[in-house]
Amino acid sequence: MIRYEFSILRFFCLFLIVSGWSLKTVNFSPILFREEWRSEEPTIPPLRTQITDTTSTLTDLQKSRLTSTLVAFEKRKGSQIAVLVVGSTLDWSVEEYAVKVFESWKLGRQGVDDGILIVVAIGDHKTKIEVGYGLEGVVPDVIAKRIIEDYMIPQFREGNYYKGISDAVDALIAKIDGEELPAASGKVADSLFENSELIERISELVRTAIMTVVALVFLFVALVFLFVALAILFFVLAILFFVLGLFGKLLGLLIGNRISSVFSVIIFVILGLFWSIPLWLLTTGSDFTVVSRSH
Repeated sequence: MIRYEFSILRFFCLFLIVSGWSLKTVNFSPILFREEWRSEEPTIPPLRTQITDTTSTLTDLQKSRLTSTLVAFEKRKGSQIAVLVVGSTLDWSVEEYAVKVFESWKLGRQGVDDGILIVVAIGDHKTKIEVGYGLEGVVPDVIAKRIIEDYMIPQFREGNYYKGISDAVDALIAKIDGEELPAASGKVADSLFENSELIERISELVRTAIMTVVALVFLFVALVFLFVALAILFFVLAILFFVLGLFGKLLGLLIGNRISSVFSVIIFVILGLFWSIPLWLLTTGSDFTVVSRSH
């Protein structure tokens, strides 16, 4: 009986090992279960300008107006405000996403931490204003929520996203303008936005140059292979014409018409030399290349 129970226990243990089951794979917490199966994480777009709209909700003119306002504010006050419009934050809450983007973009001046990020998730109908530590006394969570409720949500419900964002930006600027902050340098050309845009342009030029060089190399290799193939074909034709010339001479001698045999030999020899010119050029070019490299 004891041996029988031991066999059952051993079989059960082997079954667990083979099937890959363990206590660690069992999650009894619904919260942890949701975290484990969180598969979709929203992407964080690169920071290239003050206004980043991945949904094309704002027109170019609207983005230009907002950018001008924020650039002038940064030159005057030094603080940085950025706007990000996305379709959805997927499995992340808008608060989590705003924190991630704020940390990735590193808004605000170093040592001052006076950056503000406005995130608008159009598909989720969610909005968040993330404020740096240096401005939490000016724009605390209560004020940020009030700006969203008073200026942004009413306009968003009407489908006027530009008006809601613009009014929120004006309200934030009005709050910050009344605060004593370290003096601004007055230069935005050295800011993170324009540096990022310049780096992106340089990267695009480098990628274009590399693609052009690669295309030219492939074209050159293709032409070389084509030239070699034609040279081989011409060489075969040259040999064929030489053989035909000799055959013509032999046939002419057998028939007795020496003039026609000599004429056929001359014609076929000339044609053979003509068709062998590309092969001769290829051989000469190869020798010249080797000699040039030795020097």
